[in-house]
Amino acid sequence: MVLKGLIKNLFLFLSVVFLFSCNAPRDNPLDPYSSKSDLAQIVGTVQTFSGPRSGIPDVSVFWTPANIVVKTDTSGQFEINNIKPNDGLLIFQKDGYTSDSVMIHWNNSKKITTPVINLNKIPKLDSYSIFSEVSNQSGQSNMVVTQIENLSFRVKISDSDNDIDSVYVKNDMLNFTGGLILQGKVYQASFSTSELSVADLEEIVGYNFDVYVIDNSKRIFLVGSNKITRVIKNGSDPIFPINNDSLSAPVALNWSQFNAGYPFTYKIEIYNVANTEPLFTMDNIPPAQTSVNVDTTAIVTGDYLWVVYVVDKFLDSYKSQPGKFHIK
Repeated sequence: MVLKGLIKNLFLFLSVVFLFSCNAPRDNPLDPYSSKSDLAQIVGTVQTFSGPRSGIPDVSVFWTPANIVVKTDTSGQFEINNIKPNDGLLIFQKDGYTSDSVMIHWNNSKKITTPVINLNKIPKLDSYSIFSEVSNQSGQSNMVVTQIENLSFRVKISDSDNDIDSVYVKNDMLNFTGGLILQGKVYQASFSTSELSVADLEEIVGYNFDVYVIDNSKRIFLVGSNKITRVIKNGSDPIFPINNDSLSAPVALNWSQFNAGYPFTYKIEIYNVANTEPLFTMDNIPPAQTSVNVDTTAIVTGDYLWVVYVVDKFLDSYKSQPGKFHIK
């Protein structure tokens, strides 16, 4: 009984001490909420830029006055504890995102909760093709052939924030900048030698062309670089039919053999003389093959043109002058 009484009295004593300690003044100088403490705390949250917004984990949060770095947790939240309340810059960084910062002014406070920081995802280059296109066009007499050269770009970019404003390619050596147009999911455009300020595309083989993205906030990102590798000045040409030969379906097309020291394929296109869009296309024809039989309901009685392409693995291409034929 005496032991039980002692335990009861000790429990009551500790309860009273705990009660008074909770309401006692916070005089511990190591307690950031104490009036005598010179320490402070910064807390905040980092989220994605686009909705639905969610916390970004593992963002580096750098408190510059004390040279302290902490990481955000799985919810994008962070705490910086036991720091002196000196005004300074708080910087947020993570690979694949744009950096951000906020200036901290304490104004005699011991705890700062920052506004929610939204980091923008940096656009990512998924694919980038740059290739030469050489085409041959014959005049009215079919005696004079004009060769036209263009440099073409195809760029695919992913951006989870969906805030791309524009995409362009640039080469400082040529003092050239050209905008690309979004067609489907690919940014693309072709430029002539005059637009590139060169007489011949072979002058710029090996030149790097950088791809830049501008977002809706007018931030500019260099996302990749590529170069022109080859210009195919000579290739295969139509052998038969070429001189408005009169044929019956199916059409048999024959062209000259092209020999190269690099991998390539042929491509065939057939046009109605009144239309610039091909009625028929066959690509990936092996190098050893120099003829095809075309049997398609798209080719009926009328006049037609056809061309043969040489295409390498980089998409560099040579387009022949057209051959002409008539379907009876």
